[in-house]
Amino acid sequence: MALFDEIRAELGNPHIYQVSREQFEDMEGEARGEPGYSVGSIYGISSDFYPHLYVAPGMTQKQRRNTYYHEALHLVMPQTPHWWKALAARRLAGGGHRDEGTPICGHTLAEIPPRDALLRRIRRASERYNEKG
Repeated sequence: MALFDEIRAELGNPHIYQVSREQFEDMEGEARGEPGYSVGSIYGISSDFYPHLYVAPGMTQKQRRNTYYHEALHLVMPQTPHWWKALAARRLAGGGHRDEGTPICGHTLAEIPPRDALLRRIRRASERYNEKG
């Protein structure tokens, strides 16, 4: 099973999809009215218009896991603050792009529920997300 499919299943199978960089730039550029739109050099990005995300190649497995969780959370739980998504992804992936203890916007992992409680919360959000269609 591909890593994205594994993570998607763990999060409750939200109806979100991984696309290539080219697909992401074409679709997002069209939706934004910006032909030639580019994601630049980023680890990953989720769409503002569609249920899809792009994750760049060239990362360690832990960094890729972190990025998939982070971008999926942008789609499934858009109302949560960015720092929360980043720290929740760090908790779920067991690390990621920064040292485990590095605060994000003054917040730390101590503010994020344990992994099992976090997954329950995200799975409920995935159910709501899927119901919205």
